[in-house]
Amino acid sequence: MYAAGGNPYGASAVTGPSGDDLRAEVLEAARYQGRRLALTAARLRLGAELATEFASELTAADEAESRSTSQVA
Repeated sequence: MYAAGGNPYGASAVTGPSGDDLRAEVLEAARYQGRRLALTAARLRLGAELATEFASELTAADEAESRSTSQVA
């Protein structure tokens, strides 16, 4: 990132009105940052979906156990 003129907050560039003077290194750094953000978002979403599914399974198991315990008593 730093070699492309970035900063601790991510890729950045100052261009003229047409944007034609954007250096290849800066563009590649921005693309890398975008890919990394998309991958992180996908992982977070998958993790949230798995956590919700796991919680549903636990709830169903608890309810089944509760029913079987109440029938025995």
